[in-house]
Amino acid sequence: MRLSRGAGWCRFGITFGRMFSLLLVLFAPGWQASAQQIRDVRCQVEDYPVDVVTYWQSSKVLKSVQVVVLKDPTREQEARFDLTHGGTLISLRYHEKELMFGKAAGANVTMYIVRHGLEPELKGVSPYWSAFHPDQGGSSMGVPSSVAGVACHGDQSMRALAMMVDVGNDSSFVREPLLGVWAGHVSDEFPPGYSTSFAIETDASWVKNPGGSPSYYL
Repeated sequence: MRLSRGAGWCRFGITFGRMFSLLLVLFAPGWQASAQQIRDVRCQVEDYPVDVVTYWQSSKVLKSVQVVVLKDPTREQEARFDLTHGGTLISLRYHEKELMFGKAAGANVTMYIVRHGLEPELKGVSPYWSAFHPDQGGSSMGVPSSVAGVACHGDQSMRALAMMVDVGNDSSFVREPLLGVWAGHVSDEFPPGYSTSFAIETDASWVKNPGGSPSYYL
């Protein structure tokens, strides 16, 4: 009986397997039709011409940066975000007229703490240009803030994550700053470019303007 019973279960298993395979064939087109569409998150990028030094004391000139380009649905406005400097807004055009000032690293976010201490070590040290000066779009000795990732929805919206950098002049919180060697020269800011503990996310999209002109706000 055990052999016969086993044979019976085997025949049932084969029959059930064939039925299940048939069901898979029948329902496969339906599963494919209901699969979620994966959004294309690639960005429209281009080289944007600039003519600026890499940092204020440098003689090295930066000629171009890579930017993400966003256009509003009416094509009245174009916005460009600088991927070389933390995803900052570097250009905003309305009817092809530039609204941003200059062609350096664009609109920027900087955080700093004003020091109020009376300790002898702080005597003679500037109260606001502190040793910890996280910056989204600046650079430290030519090392810019890094864009860790960027994603877009066509040319209508963008999300960028950037690692902020410390661009303070005195990286030691003492009257006599630390000295280090950078690119073969003595530097009074050491290390000469490094990420802070802050990351910043830039979310940019076009919002309908109920008032009329312009048709959209960034």
